[in-house]
Amino acid sequence: MALGTERAHLHSRAQHVRAHSGFLARRHVERLVGETPSYHAPVFVLTHHARAPIVMDGGTTFYYVTDGIHAAFEPAIDAAGGKDVRLGGGVATIRQCLAAGLIDEMHLAISPVLLGSGEHLLAGIDAAALGYPCAEYVSGEQSTHVVLAKQKRG
Repeated sequence: MALGTERAHLHSRAQHVRAHSGFLARRHVERLVGETPSYHAPVFVLTHHARAPIVMDGGTTFYYVTDGIHAAFEPAIDAAGGKDVRLGGGVATIRQCLAAGLIDEMHLAISPVLLGSGEHLLAGIDAAALGYPCAEYVSGEQSTHVVLAKQKRG
């Protein structure tokens, strides 16, 4: 493993350990397999389909939120108790959070793989104009890791 790739992997693991709650798009939750998801924390799921919370083994409870990103973000912040909130979602969820200024730091792993069609994460978004300049990047053998960090406004 190249030094740059190893550093980026450790950076990613550190972010996962710091997180104490999160919110996701519904389709990500539907793909989970098994009774013990790896979150071990409350997870707030953005959806158009209301349902009761689901309690899983290992300390993960999925709460379904139908009132938009702010309605999911606020209880996730409270549940985190001062720790990080991890955002896992589809492209539309991440784009909404960027536009609303809700993301403090975003770690992108970019690999030169042709995946076909799909949604483009940053199409039409001027990250720098929204206050998200590139704070760090590490190039490895198989990927480049880019960190966009929200600038503090004066």
